[in-house]
Amino acid sequence: MQILEACQQKNQIACANPKATSSHDVNATFASMDHEWMALCACMGIEGFYVAVQGFFTQKAEKFVKDILNLEPHHLGLKLESFVVSGLDSIALENNIKSSIKMNYTNYKQNIVEHCSFALISWPLAGPVQSPSKVGGRSGVENLLRALHEGSCHWVKLTDQELSA
Repeated sequence: MQILEACQQKNQIACANPKATSSHDVNATFASMDHEWMALCACMGIEGFYVAVQGFFTQKAEKFVKDILNLEPHHLGLKLESFVVSGLDSIALENNIKSSIKMNYTNYKQNIVEHCSFALISWPLAGPVQSPSKVGGRSGVENLLRALHEGSCHWVKLTDQELSA
């Protein structure tokens, strides 16, 4: 809101070169946002990104996500959240597995447990392992994220004996 208010005030001021002033303001604002974003990510242990175009997140940005990425805008957030929360790539890296593993919630047992020999231990929510977008809203995702961060819910590489059991 502060950025929008500052932009509105600056738009009312007549400038000799408004394009240069605007470009400088955008660069300074993004430098500040980047510094604050990196601090927030480090402090809270979160991952994310931001996309901005002239006009911020407008109908054009929404149209881009829908038409070019073939996603509903809220699905883009859910996919990022799902990728970050799953942690499957990091466990694969720790076990020297070079190929990328895509999380498959629908066929978790067959495609992840049986095929890749990984299992998510101590799932903290009622029901089977499922996508964070289907765990019951924000409180479910927060409980899952807390369990993953605390380590009470974690990925393990199964031994041959564990896999056959």
